[in-house]
Amino acid sequence: MSKRLIKRLIIPAALIFAVFFVFVFIVYPVRSQLPDTKTLILPKTANASIILDRQGERLGRAFAVNREIAHDLPDILLQALVATEDKRFYEHKGVDHRSLFRAFIGIVTGKPMGGGSTITQQLAKNSFGRNRDEMFSMARSKYREWILSRKIERTYDKDEILYIYLNTVPFGDNIYGVATAADHYFGVSIDKLDVHQYALLVGILKGNSLYHPRRQSNKALERRNTVLNLMVSNKVLSPDEGENWKSKPLDVLPKSRDFFPANGYAIQNIIGEAKAIVGDSLDLYRDGLTIVSTIDGELHKTYREMYIHHLNALQQNLPIRKASPSLLHRITEEVRKQMPYSTMTEKAFQKRINEKKVRMVVNHLDQEISVTGTPIDSALYSYRLLKAGSIALDAKSGEVLCYLGGHQARTHPYDHVQSKRQVASTFKPIVAMAALQEGVSPCDYFPNYLDDDLIHSEWHPRNADLSDSGYYSLQGALIHSMNLPIVNLSNDVGLNQIKEMAKKLGWSAPLPAHPSIVLGSAENSLWEMAAIYGRMQNEHLPTPYFVKTIIHSNGDTIYHRMHHNSEGDSDTLRNTLLKMLYGVSQRGTTASLPNDWAAKTGTSNSGGDAWVMAFNEHYVFGCWVGGSDAQVVRGGSSVRWALPLALSFAKVSAKNGRIMQPYDCDDFIIELPEEKKGFFDFLKRKDRKKKKTKDKKERKNIFKRLFGKD
Repeated sequence: MSKRLIKRLIIPAALIFAVFFVFVFIVYPVRSQLPDTKTLILPKTANASIILDRQGERLGRAFAVNREIAHDLPDILLQALVATEDKRFYEHKGVDHRSLFRAFIGIVTGKPMGGGSTITQQLAKNSFGRNRDEMFSMARSKYREWILSRKIERTYDKDEILYIYLNTVPFGDNIYGVATAADHYFGVSIDKLDVHQYALLVGILKGNSLYHPRRQSNKALERRNTVLNLMVSNKVLSPDEGENWKSKPLDVLPKSRDFFPANGYAIQNIIGEAKAIVGDSLDLYRDGLTIVSTIDGELHKTYREMYIHHLNALQQNLPIRKASPSLLHRITEEVRKQMPYSTMTEKAFQKRINEKKVRMVVNHLDQEISVTGTPIDSALYSYRLLKAGSIALDAKSGEVLCYLGGHQARTHPYDHVQSKRQVASTFKPIVAMAALQEGVSPCDYFPNYLDDDLIHSEWHPRNADLSDSGYYSLQGALIHSMNLPIVNLSNDVGLNQIKEMAKKLGWSAPLPAHPSIVLGSAENSLWEMAAIYGRMQNEHLPTPYFVKTIIHSNGDTIYHRMHHNSEGDSDTLRNTLLKMLYGVSQRGTTASLPNDWAAKTGTSNSGGDAWVMAFNEHYVFGCWVGGSDAQVVRGGSSVRWALPLALSFAKVSAKNGRIMQPYDCDDFIIELPEEKKGFFDFLKRKDRKKKKTKDKKERKNIFKRLFGKD
């Protein structure tokens, strides 16, 4: 066979084989998976849900992908994009053959002359992705993008393509969409940027790491100016305008606006409540909803600044206590479960935890604290840090206005508003309310000493001042937070009646059948205690809530909670209790509060839990301050730890309420005249003998162990 004949056979055969190969391995697999032109819809992008405060200001986001959709984009931004990325965008139909030819010549000559991908092709790539694991992945991807670009151009008009593109592309720092980028880098909405800022955002698209405006500011500036030059070349800007905008600095924020550390506890609760409302029909992290919350952003921010300042001052003066062996063992077990220690052998773990090194406790009370020591030392240090939670409600509607589960939600996610702690003397108003329901008067008197049954029992309550004589009125016992009169009162009223009153007010936590609960030995959350105190003046107060309105991404309102003032009718029982509690703020343990606030403090037996619960006709406020473990953080008091936070909130809340005067009777008397005997005095032994001095000393020695004044 001649060489000429061979050439005539091989060349056509090779061409046929090449065509067959391309069709079988590239064309057919790609075309068989493409959507039909009539039904082409770009894959749904995951869009962040925006959380707003009650005034409409941004509080935070809920997202799987940090992307916010902008529905209106400025023309100058669109023109900047076209001038930079695809100047013949309005002329081609998805694939620019001139650009492809130019890119091919650049590859052949070794002198790159620009990419060949159009904006539509980039959109196809970003929307449908590339499968790098498939056979001939690059060839298939390019062919797929060409075909999809044609389909996209036939399905959407040119401006729609630009809108979709700018709302989906990445801008670095794991953020997507030009609206998110505007907020991330400049702290404003997309419509409030200047031309040079639009140019910077467009410039980032060439390489969001290479031209990152914070980490690579010089390169980002050069790239921005290149975009401005291209805008001049494309006659979007005049030469003078281009030079003017090139003289501007980058003007990016030194760091991104991250709402989560300060608002994270509220955001998490808002998301949880919104999820329960929308159910499975919508995905808060992907469906781009707008959630209007009950949070008062300005009040929340101003109070938080005072909260941080107060806790910093307390922390500096907090004594360091040695941890017990049992606590050290528990901390060691906690560290053992963490990475990388959980994968180590026991021998390697013991060696590692004894190595000295510098460890960081990041952003405690908005400060970075460096701790030198072993991993156990670092974990123990976190136990020595004061923790606190605060909540404020609208007293009529139950809306949550202010919510701080801690100081920094990202580094310390444990929510101290939801955690259960010993409530101490904040339980006493519940006892008083149960007594009032049984017919006790605020001016009925109760012994300030124990009867014989309690003296010989296993439980030995005491007063903080160790006093054990005379009589206190019910009002006086609340004002001065005396324990023994409350114990005697509770014996007469009965534990069952007191527990029923607690449940009626909304107490759902366990209440042991032990007399110590009347002095606050039971545990409950600050969340529930705020609602309970709210119902002391407003029996119809609903369960506190965070979400007012939810708006779909298409603009439809899918949920709206009507605002109803749920204030109940005048209630003699509640008014009586309120007058006594207002007395606490006028001459009792919370006397530093304004007179229009009613309040009660509480300190646990160890001093590791400090509470204050306060309200007026506009607000209900509660806070807890303490430590993770009473062995390490203890010896505090509600007056020093918690009450200043209530005073701070009263100052920033700015709404004055009514002032109620307490009842006109003595708080304390030495003797009990016949005419001043209390409602239950007929149950008392009239022939009570004076205790011997020896007995009194014995009681004081016994009393050194338990409950104290708040």
